[in-house]
Amino acid sequence: MIGNGTSEKNFLGNLIGGINSAVLTIPTSIVSGLLAFAPLGPEYASMGVQAGLYGTMVISIIAAIFGGSSVQISGARSALAVIMGAVLGGILASSNLPEDPKAKADIAIILMFFCVFIAGFIQVGFGLMRLGRLIKYMPRPVITGLMNGFAFVILIKQLPVLFGVDDFPEILQLVIGAQPIYWIAPLSGIAAVAATMAIKRLRKGLPSGLLGIIIGSLVFHYFGGNEAGLSLVGAIPAGIPAPIDFSRLPELLSSSSGNALIIVDLLSSALALAFLGCVLSLLSAVAVDTASETRHDSNRELFGIGLANAATAMLGGVAGSGAPARGIASVRSGSTNRMGGVWHGIAFLVILAGLGGVIGQIPLVVLAGVLVYESIGMINTSDIRQVRDTFKDGNFALREQVIPSLITSLLVTVVTLTAGFVAAAGIGLVGASLMFAMRMEKVVVRGTYSGDKLRSKTSRPQEEIAILEREGHRIA
Repeated sequence: MIGNGTSEKNFLGNLIGGINSAVLTIPTSIVSGLLAFAPLGPEYASMGVQAGLYGTMVISIIAAIFGGSSVQISGARSALAVIMGAVLGGILASSNLPEDPKAKADIAIILMFFCVFIAGFIQVGFGLMRLGRLIKYMPRPVITGLMNGFAFVILIKQLPVLFGVDDFPEILQLVIGAQPIYWIAPLSGIAAVAATMAIKRLRKGLPSGLLGIIIGSLVFHYFGGNEAGLSLVGAIPAGIPAPIDFSRLPELLSSSSGNALIIVDLLSSALALAFLGCVLSLLSAVAVDTASETRHDSNRELFGIGLANAATAMLGGVAGSGAPARGIASVRSGSTNRMGGVWHGIAFLVILAGLGGVIGQIPLVVLAGVLVYESIGMINTSDIRQVRDTFKDGNFALREQVIPSLITSLLVTVVTLTAGFVAAAGIGLVGASLMFAMRMEKVVVRGTYSGDKLRSKTSRPQEEIAILEREGHRIA
């Protein structure tokens, strides 16, 4: 299962590829854990960070061995962590939990990881039922709307943290001068973002996110952020976390406990988590295929990522999926087979064992700055740009296609923010299906489009995209 790369060249390539992609992935894993545990407050930040790092370790190894792509790198994803955070927040809002804060948090954490466990088995089922090809073609406007919704959720939750306060009303108090502002908080976060952007622009191969966090943390400690009372991640326990105690589930979900109705919410959330994880993994596999000139097995990919998520849930790790940036970075660093993903996971084991104390000194305001930057980068405005271009060019036939897509993605984004991700996914699928049916009633051939205005959904390298933008008008 591991692959046939036995030569010294393959060994070194996989080792370097796995380690390089691990270095790039550290910030994402850290912030994913923070997002998942955010409803519990800063007291649980260190547990969240540990869950993010540990989740990436477990998922990358298991998905590399059992997944459908030989060079895909999987791990914690912020979009999936947002869903976990919403599940945790919903459980904590239940009136049937104990009054004691620690007992309440312990029960909520067990139920949240049980939701991830169910999602993993749903993904395994999708793979065994050979639904890979079907899931891959989930309507793009629905995916765009969901991801934009998650981006706004992250932005809304992290902006107050960036300014060193608890919520938006307190930001307003800062603006009108009714409350003193600790300038070290936004200064540290902005320093991290500025460093990340500058390093990305100057040298693409460097781990800009990690270096940005380091620079932001140095600014925070140099100007006395600790004295201002601003929170750090906190000490991360060394070693491997204890497995989640699922033996308590019968007691927690029994009708006598009053929590039986939570099962419905857990199942619906698990289905949404499983579906989005599948889509992200398959889209990532397509992108990595293009970079590595390989082909993935969609059904096996779903089976592998499902197995990985079930395992990480039992061991207390954040849910994950394939991620194109990690896989492509690993391939470009020399990775040629599944061992790249295995080394990626081993690198995270080393990080957990030896760098927990260093990571514990990272300020939450710095991570909030990174999250705000990443959330803004997640927002997809391609539909808006396409609509603008059709009005500029007077292309009425193309306008009939892109406007429904824009309406669907905006609707899904709004519903994600107001009613939750489960309702948003359902409404988006219904809306996309109706628009597809309406489009099929019309004449199929409506006009001639040039390659710079309308493209296929094939994932291409940046060089090919640049050629299409420059020469696409010659393609009809």
